[in-house]
Amino acid sequence: MQVFYITIILLIYTKQFDRICINTFNFHLIDKELCMKIFNKFIFIFFIFTTVAYAKSKQPETIGWSALQLGILPSYPQLIDYTNTYGFKFGIPMSSGYGKVGGLEASIFSSGTDNIYGMQLSPVNYTKNIYGFQTGAVNFVEEHVYGVQASFANITDIKTDGFQAGIYNYSKILNGVQLGVINISDRDGFQFGLINIMKNGWFPFSIIFNFRE
Repeated sequence: MQVFYITIILLIYTKQFDRICINTFNFHLIDKELCMKIFNKFIFIFFIFTTVAYAKSKQPETIGWSALQLGILPSYPQLIDYTNTYGFKFGIPMSSGYGKVGGLEASIFSSGTDNIYGMQLSPVNYTKNIYGFQTGAVNFVEEHVYGVQASFANITDIKTDGFQAGIYNYSKILNGVQLGVINISDRDGFQFGLINIMKNGWFPFSIIFNFRE
């Protein structure tokens, strides 16, 4: 929709719309030749903007690997975003990356590499997928957890295959166990806590225990 609006603005800017007469009763464009020229220009501009938008949406490819990496800010130094780590990745105070860490990612403030095979240890942890252990003050996983999350707040957008322990736990699909004060799952799993909410559970809301296999 943004591309459409930008294209219209560009066409209006050319001031060629002023030369078009439209019969609002018959919906007939009188100046057909000029209409085709503007239509072609519309298609061309639309193509350019959609191509740029698609290019920006594609995830950059990673290049090579390193046994040790040091991040300062997200995407700085830029190399941390495009290099896989098989060993240790540290953030002083933050780290990020599009690739993966096979080992440990630890930061003073936040860790944010897309794929973790091992352990993520920071006050704030963010990743797309983790195979292993994630611990800190806040853990957020965009797609899938295969393992354990332990913090004050654990949030998994799609699915947890494993265990969540914290004051607040959320997973859209839970193939495992939640242990906390507030546990929320849209579907399946076992919950132990003061408040347990599960949309398809034996009870949508329960105290102490709830489950659905």
